[in-house]
Amino acid sequence: MKDMFLTKGWLRSDGQKGIRNHVAVVFTVECAEHVARKIAEPYTAGHNHVQLLGFDGCHSNEFVKRVFGALVINPNVYGVVVVSLGCETLRGEHIVEAAQAAGREVRFVSIQRDGGTTASVKKGRAFVEELLAKRGKAPRCDFYLSDLRIGSNCGGSDAMSGLASNPAVGVMFDMVIEAGGTCFFDEITEMIGCGDMAATRSSNIVAEKIKEAIDRTIDIGVKLGTFGIATGNAEGGLTSIEEKSLGAYMKSGHKEIKDVIRVGERPQTPGLYLIDSIPDDISRGHSPISDAEDMSNAAAAGCHMLVFTTGRGTPMGSALMPVIKLCGSPKTCEVMSENIDIDTSDVIYRSTTIDEMGLEVLNEVIKVAQGKLTCAEKLGHTELHLHIMNQKHVPCEC
Repeated sequence: MKDMFLTKGWLRSDGQKGIRNHVAVVFTVECAEHVARKIAEPYTAGHNHVQLLGFDGCHSNEFVKRVFGALVINPNVYGVVVVSLGCETLRGEHIVEAAQAAGREVRFVSIQRDGGTTASVKKGRAFVEELLAKRGKAPRCDFYLSDLRIGSNCGGSDAMSGLASNPAVGVMFDMVIEAGGTCFFDEITEMIGCGDMAATRSSNIVAEKIKEAIDRTIDIGVKLGTFGIATGNAEGGLTSIEEKSLGAYMKSGHKEIKDVIRVGERPQTPGLYLIDSIPDDISRGHSPISDAEDMSNAAAAGCHMLVFTTGRGTPMGSALMPVIKLCGSPKTCEVMSENIDIDTSDVIYRSTTIDEMGLEVLNEVIKVAQGKLTCAEKLGHTELHLHIMNQKHVPCEC
């Protein structure tokens, strides 16, 4: 499958290939969110190609800059309208420079400079109109299965997640990697107890990185009094963080773990990568557990799309990439049918094998790459959440 042609993608100036062709309206501080939202408002009814995202804090550091610099050059982004207040710590000019360096079309609105709310909204909408007109001329390119970068996440997990949906994602990951693609898994809070298993699938250097990340997770969990299991998980039949971890770990499949990357890093060689999203600094008191932020971590890693497994049900999508929802609970699939793309419960209740379900997931991935809208896209779920904390930059080996 290595040379399997999927579709015509969009070729970016930095060599990336996109499966969507979005214009992103990005606010740099909560004070600019209303103006950015008003700029995007006429274009975000239902599914279209304008997406809103931003940062609701005012603090900044090198990590914040790295993550936002990575988000605005996701391969699915054609152009960016940056909306700044003008006096915040995360300078709008930094986002502009990061996008320009990757060859993106960029426009800049500064509320304090451009005359306040009404004038800034008018200027921003003119920029959006301009970029929407230009995006249709973006160069096209052949997009192969080997070009695909795909992330994974699980949320609202129940006992069925680890038995049906998560292992099916692992099978799909194995096939994508065999074809020369790149896959990412996250959620180290749900790898407690799985470190030894992960170490057998990696080099000694990478095994040490995995161990350090898990140890850091346990330390933060103890300090904050919270781990990666919620009330809804228990109600769904999960008994402990260990049980949840074993199920969640199944999403990674069976291939070699090439390296551990930090949020905002982009490995240059294909393979399987673990995203270390655990902060080094918890002085702000936030829990590192967030499904929405895990999805944004994948977008910052350059993922074209994400596969999200859920048992209890969650409707979230992403502003920058399609999100495919899998669910192994027949009841949830019935109640939240408009939110679920693939019902994996046949693995448990009928004769479908994990391998067969993994192939079904891959076929859905291919259809979405070819332009099929996911349930989240159809419903307008384009959440993107960041509660960014300090994290050191440790370059990956790949």
